[in-house]
Amino acid sequence: MGPALLVKRIRADFEANRNPVDAVPMAKYMLHKFPFFGIRAPQCRALLKPLFIEAKPSINEAFLHDAARALFKLPEREYHHAAASLLNQFRATLTPVSVGLLRELIQKNSWWDTVDALSAQCVGAMVLRHTRLQGEMDAWAADTDFWIRRCAIIHQLSFREKTDVERLFAYCEANAADKEFFIRKAIGWALRQYARTDARAVMRFVAEHPELSNLSKREALKHC
Repeated sequence: MGPALLVKRIRADFEANRNPVDAVPMAKYMLHKFPFFGIRAPQCRALLKPLFIEAKPSINEAFLHDAARALFKLPEREYHHAAASLLNQFRATLTPVSVGLLRELIQKNSWWDTVDALSAQCVGAMVLRHTRLQGEMDAWAADTDFWIRRCAIIHQLSFREKTDVERLFAYCEANAADKEFFIRKAIGWALRQYARTDARAVMRFVAEHPELSNLSKREALKHC
């Protein structure tokens, strides 16, 4: 199965499972930024699973690039979720070459759901495997696009004891005064997650940085 056929099969399955009733509240929840088929996440995963299994023998990095780009060009949000799921499922196939693709997709049809999925799962996994990409994250943390900065801030969410604490705190400090909600939320989320590993370090960081927004502080200290 090639990437074009996979996308064709996904389109056929999604069309066959269109649910106009559920599509209305799903679009409303996303502030009507995207049209929806009305396929909820569990059903979406169930539809994609056999297709991904069938495609697995053909999967390589170029396949993932072609399929993800094709899915992101389609209007319904479930297609964008499918692309993120595909990349996450086969993230071990991604090399540093794919950092450009991930940046491209983060900036396309940008909203928190796909940005977070690509950041915490795909980008994070790549940086953990290929530490030379840490320099790329340094640049992303200062990018003019706040979605790219959000990715840099949250890409270590699953790192736990492997977290590069110096970088985590540096990214949070550099973006602490930003008034963008999604940046403030990202800072709080990233700190809260690391607090599961070292709560004292997070409490100390928050205490030493009064410029952090109330939202960031509240989120960071939620479980301390």
